[in-house]
Amino acid sequence: MAPEVYTNAQQTLTGTPSATFTLTFEGATTTSLATNASAAVVATALQALPNIGATGVTASGGALPAAITVTFSGPLVANRPVALLVVQTGITGLTPATSVAGSGYGSPSVVTRFLEFVNESIKLTIDRVESKALRSLSRFQRTDRWAPGKRQAVGGIEFEVQSKGFGMLIGQMVGSDPVITTPAGGTLTRDQTFVVGDDSNRSFTAQFGVPDTTGTAANVQPFTYKGCKVTDWEFDLSLDGIMNAKGTVDAQDEDTTIALAAPSYASNFEVFYWTRAQVTLGGANIDVRHFKLMGKQGYNTSRFFLRSLTTPSGPSLKKQPIANADADISGEIEIEFTGLTEYLRYVNGTTAPITFLVEGSTIEAITGGPGNFGLQFTLPNCRFDGDGPDVKDQDIVPITLKFQALYDGTTQPLTIRYRSTDTVQ
Repeated sequence: MAPEVYTNAQQTLTGTPSATFTLTFEGATTTSLATNASAAVVATALQALPNIGATGVTASGGALPAAITVTFSGPLVANRPVALLVVQTGITGLTPATSVAGSGYGSPSVVTRFLEFVNESIKLTIDRVESKALRSLSRFQRTDRWAPGKRQAVGGIEFEVQSKGFGMLIGQMVGSDPVITTPAGGTLTRDQTFVVGDDSNRSFTAQFGVPDTTGTAANVQPFTYKGCKVTDWEFDLSLDGIMNAKGTVDAQDEDTTIALAAPSYASNFEVFYWTRAQVTLGGANIDVRHFKLMGKQGYNTSRFFLRSLTTPSGPSLKKQPIANADADISGEIEIEFTGLTEYLRYVNGTTAPITFLVEGSTIEAITGGPGNFGLQFTLPNCRFDGDGPDVKDQDIVPITLKFQALYDGTTQPLTIRYRSTDTVQ
């Protein structure tokens, strides 16, 4: 995987036009411009186009014949590739050129981070638009009465959490870049600290190598997914288990023409086992059989429009998913029923902090104790939403505490600390 780069496109207009002229952008045409038009005049003319808008571009330099640089920065054109401006037919002497190619959601990056995964189910879907018209003596869909429609990819992926190289994925899950620090007394240890952020203008490219039946390395087929966002995620650890991370990936499109990257994995990483985990509730350690933490970013993932991005073959691609609902952080911990204390948090509506920590081997000694590889979740304000204990047989009665992370207006509802030796996300 690799983060996709968000950059506004820039184009230049250079030269002396042979006569007054117009500019066409993605099908829309400006009013006539003078041969010595200033940057401000060019910008105003382009901003009047419905597919650019009033704040869509800025322009500098000029006036013609000096070069004018147009930057596509408004909401309709920012952070994406744009079509090259077209000078009116028959006009000579004025040359448009791309100086900076725009990129953003759906602009594939070369994958640079390679992670072991347990399974994945990301699949391309292409809707079919079919005619419903009736025709005498015809009972079947005609070959010329359908077209490809909405095109996108979606599915799940599951990982065992690695002690190195996992920060990039965590950042895509929660929608933020980490603050990277070195704990006191350390030289090799790095803490990547994440909070839940706004995932606008954040996406990644994912690539999978799928072996076909020939069984040779040369016939591992590349499946590349562009414009990927993690819409919901889950961290899970049970007795006898390894810390797992799961995510639902929503992608703008699939591409099977991008060459498969040569994998290079982090060296000497480890996974996190249940034997090195601990949970605190209300500031005190508590015996837990199972811990699960889940998050939803609240995206609108169906942003298709009549005027939308298209592939060469025609199907419409959606615009970047954006949040249209509150983010949600919830989870559950399974414990033994040892009394009413924990159950009454649910009954009485009291909140309490929860921390979860799972560690690996020691990196180095740091101030206050050993510095171990690890993953820690801190939830300062949790509301408990059930359930009560169920008596089923002669075994110890279990109880599952379902919780919701709340925001008090000051303290982040969730903080994730990923401790590793990684100096970058």
